[in-house]
Amino acid sequence: MKEAFHDTIRIVEVGPRDGLQNEARPLGVDDRVAMIEGLISAGLTTVEAGSFVSPKWVPQMAGSAEVLARLPRRPGLTYPMPVPNPKGPEAALAAGAEEIAIFASASESFSQRNINCSIDESFQRFAPVMDGARAAGVRVRGYVSCALGCPYEGKVALSTILGACMISAAMSCP
Repeated sequence: MKEAFHDTIRIVEVGPRDGLQNEARPLGVDDRVAMIEGLISAGLTTVEAGSFVSPKWVPQMAGSAEVLARLPRRPGLTYPMPVPNPKGPEAALAAGAEEIAIFASASESFSQRNINCSIDESFQRFAPVMDGARAAGVRVRGYVSCALGCPYEGKVALSTILGACMISAAMSCP
């Protein structure tokens, strides 16, 4: 089997999503748009601008559709929007997302606390998300949370990390 190597690295800025969702006080849409425009001005080209999650559970991400609609669109700029369950892609597509992101955890504790299901259940949820994204012609980025450690469990076993990566690869999720 020939190994594939890439000569580029894609840096994905997650602060407007991951960073802000951990803040006690939500930022308004205007402030979030200004923050992302600043990141783009600094040279970043891939920014998670928000997430399509229930505002009941993550109030900091309310208004993500409006944030996405107000961001500049030009070649080379992408805004992958994380969707943790099958409802998310519908909202992302309706908002004009051109790329979504799915994420599994390498930690059972983190998976339960973050998306309220086991690692195995998360991959079961992602299968219809992948099918819907393919049908709509939307790119999907996959990633594994807690690969470098978990805030609840500490060090995560390499076998668990590799297992999550192998399942992601089997789903054809880059």
